[in-house]
Amino acid sequence: MRPETFALMDALGDVPVYILGRRTDVLAANAAARAVLTDFNSHSARERNAVRWVVLDESARSLWGDGWETAVAELVGALRMDAARFPDDPKMAELVGELSIKSEMFRKWWGVQRVVEYRRGQKVLHHPLVGELTLQAEDVTFPGEPDQTMFTYLAKPGSPSETALKLFATWSDAPAARGDVPAARAAAPEALRRQ
Repeated sequence: MRPETFALMDALGDVPVYILGRRTDVLAANAAARAVLTDFNSHSARERNAVRWVVLDESARSLWGDGWETAVAELVGALRMDAARFPDDPKMAELVGELSIKSEMFRKWWGVQRVVEYRRGQKVLHHPLVGELTLQAEDVTFPGEPDQTMFTYLAKPGSPSETALKLFATWSDAPAARGDVPAARAAAPEALRRQ
């Protein structure tokens, strides 16, 4: 990634931003994205993959709630597009093989053979600390970098979701909190806790 792309991502502050590359590999994620989604930086390089995370991680399934199957279908369709563009990619074959063995849902959606581009639109997440977040997903592909897509999750100004994102930005331990919700609630600032 270009240093300017990192700078842009960090400049967006409390807006969750992450960048996907080929095979839906997570190339980078800012602190807000790590707090809201998962701490991708704590995953090994091999595990830093959006499809692998959404399909295999139970916390992702809980986070996406009723929208989980849609999230899986969209990411698998994008993965299939990459597979068509790069048919001899050994890392792609390894990823598809692993997910096919470990997930019936992945096998179902991979078998549909649907190719999709990423979709903008409203996403509703169910965060274990702040409850429901309603965010507008936007994606940007940079000229000259067709294999890198930046995703942003914007909250409506003045909404409870915007307040939650701003509070995450003030809480430095938010990414580490994803694993132990009771301890995270106890450590979170009072305004971030929901009973």
